Amino acid sequence: MQFLVHSWSDLIVHLMAMAAEIRKRPEQPDVIVAIARGGLTVAHILSDLLSLPVASFTVSSYSGLKRNTDQHMAFELGGRLDGKHVLLVDDVSDSGHTFVLAIRYLRKNGADNITTAAVFTKPESKHPPDVFAQQTDAWVIFPFDILENIREIREKLRADGMSEDDIIQKFILHHIPANYLLLLSEP
Repeated sequence: MQFLVHSWSDLIVHLMAMAAEIRKRPEQPDVIVAIARGGLTVAHILSDLLSLPVASFTVSSYSGLKRNTDQHMAFELGGRLDGKHVLLVDDVSDSGHTFVLAIRYLRKNGADNITTAAVFTKPESKHPPDVFAQQTDAWVIFPFDILENIREIREKLRADGMSEDDIIQKFILHHIPANYLLLLSEP
């Protein structure tokens, strides 16, 4: 398993470039809709860069490092989007299934046009976002969920038989900040 550790600085640089690309598009969004949880921070920063309001909903896609086979709407929007051009935002488009489900949901809620955006997309995505910063095969570790990720990766590596020392060395090799590794000893 390869990791791509994404810093706050990296994230801001990518989102600034994405915002510039969005501003050049012929159809400008009226609202950003975040797919929670991963899209929330991305949407918040894009909202600041693009001066747009944000709404959100939750799609249940992952349980730990494993993709759920039964994706569903866990929490819904609080209103309708009739006639709106929506910028639909997530952190990563892995398989693309979340975007497909979300687009269907937004159309049922009146969205007129939908532009999709994600910081990263995977080569195997069935719905590559309209706007993205980078394509990667790696497991992306964002600064806003780094501890959750390293705990889950640690459990997977333990289950694969890797020793605690080897796990720590693997994290160090992948530039996981030392202060997060210290937190691994906490419950």
